[in-house]
Amino acid sequence: ILKPEYINKTKNQNEIKEPNPKRKAVKLPQKSKLDPNKKAIALTFDDGPNPATTTKILDALKENKGHATFFVLGSRVQYYPGMLANILKG
Repeated sequence: ILKPEYINKTKNQNEIKEPNPKRKAVKLPQKSKLDPNKKAIALTFDDGPNPATTTKILDALKENKGHATFFVLGSRVQYYPGMLANILKG
């Protein structure tokens, strides 16, 4: 339940106006084949994307020849499409 001052947007002066993002379609990577007879660990990250954290994670994965699944928010991806492209490159 919102307070009345938050329901009326004209009263909410703290709202940040952000420009509409540019959208770009990207090709998804091919699925890798896992051997069902071998042990495997699945790494997942709930990560924005955010340039400060996503870059560190991607660097660590690259350094260790690792792969991961990223769960991202569309509202963040629209402002950082380059970060999503970097995630897809892996």
